[in-house]
Amino acid sequence: MLKVLAVPNPIDESGVVKGAEPDVHSRMERLRERAQRERRARLAAEEILEAKSRELFLLNQTLERRVAERTHELEIAKEEAVALAERDQLTGLANRASLHSTLKKISAGETGPFVLLGIDLDHFKEVNDSLGHAAGDHLLREVARRFRGTLPKGSFIARVGGDEFAAVCFGAENIRDLDLICARIVSALSQPCFYRGYEMCVSASIGTALYPADARSIDDLLRYADLALYETKKSGRNGATRFSPIMSLRLEETRSLSVDLRNALLNGEVEPWYQPKINLSTGRPIGVEALARWNHPARGLVPPAVFVPIAEEHALVDELDRYMLLRASAEAAKWVAAGLIDHLSVNLSPRHIEKGDFLADIDLALEESGLPPAALEMEITENHFVNANAESLPKLARLAARGVTISLDDFGVGYSNLSYLRKIPLKTVKIDRSFTEDIEHCADSRAIIDAITRLAKAFGLNTVAEGIETARQLEIIRNLNCDEGQGFLFARPMPADACEAYLLSRRKNPQPWPML
Repeated sequence: MLKVLAVPNPIDESGVVKGAEPDVHSRMERLRERAQRERRARLAAEEILEAKSRELFLLNQTLERRVAERTHELEIAKEEAVALAERDQLTGLANRASLHSTLKKISAGETGPFVLLGIDLDHFKEVNDSLGHAAGDHLLREVARRFRGTLPKGSFIARVGGDEFAAVCFGAENIRDLDLICARIVSALSQPCFYRGYEMCVSASIGTALYPADARSIDDLLRYADLALYETKKSGRNGATRFSPIMSLRLEETRSLSVDLRNALLNGEVEPWYQPKINLSTGRPIGVEALARWNHPARGLVPPAVFVPIAEEHALVDELDRYMLLRASAEAAKWVAAGLIDHLSVNLSPRHIEKGDFLADIDLALEESGLPPAALEMEITENHFVNANAESLPKLARLAARGVTISLDDFGVGYSNLSYLRKIPLKTVKIDRSFTEDIEHCADSRAIIDAITRLAKAFGLNTVAEGIETARQLEIIRNLNCDEGQGFLFARPMPADACEAYLLSRRKNPQPWPML
């Protein structure tokens, strides 16, 4: 029979196996310590990871908040930029860009017909020049305020330039409503505006075009309103004009003629014709006036009243003046040298005086033609003398210093301020034909011519009466002591060869003409 013997536990209370070798105990201790270290490291890593996670979470929240704030700031900045881009900062009205975008939107929608008004302030430059830009800005803000109070409810108003405005109005498709709107604008802007004790007055020129009755595209609508506005300005300003298709035809005609005129000056199609000026005491031709004539290859003879304004509008007037001066000086120099006339008169445009180098052109003409300076007379209209700026007067003085004489054309139809007679070295005044044509039946015209001749004598000036067409007119002009005459009674404007023949015939028949 077997017996079970009790064996003592080999591991004591400290956990060390009794009777084990010392190296085994050390090894077990190291394993236990390493396990503890790993556990502590793991716990520490978990704490660090948790802390970093919390930090990253907070950082992410902060970043999201900052992104949201920045996005909001950018949206506000964008809205402000858009507002600035579409708003006139001086008046608070919409600007040109906003006008275009608004027109595109409403034309693409179903808002129905509307009218576009182009509005220019008349005489605004005078306010800026005389009172300064601060006064001009004040006036523009007041004009904007009046627009807001005058135009129909729901209208769109924009400032599109310095003194240019535009308005879009709905429900004004009939002429009566449109006329009423324009009349209200004209009336509102005609009221004076005050700035620091100064009274400022402007008026409004308006051009209107209807959508879609007049135009089905925004570009055409804008162009047609501009054309109508231009017609208002041509007809005296301070009013309104509705677009008519004939305006487009006239514009195309003008554009075509401007191109043809430029080529005509290059090809010699423009030529000077001459109208004699007669000494009323002797009947002798004392001079000739050069007048531009354009023989168009397809249109025939184009009147100066047609092509001269085109030259002024399309920056061709300097070239036209220069061309006429060179051609006429070369032809007239022969007549002066032969003793047929004393001088040549050439018209000079105000724009050429103000902006062109007309003194150099005159020097060139005198040099190339050999015409003596005293035999050249430059005719300038009275209105230009009245409105001459500070730069023009010294130029005219230098012209007179060269020995070239200056004639005041259309005298009597300008402003009543005659102070320019003391400022400018004149030799001659030409009495406007409007006084001559009814001198036989109008006592006032006779009195005006009498006053002009007396005034001219007091200033030591020569006088020329324009537009003499009848013997009776000539008799009255002579009795009023006018020095020279010009008109169809003596001769019509004619080409150079015909003029030379006329001058030769008059030298053979020098008595006063016609005999009365």
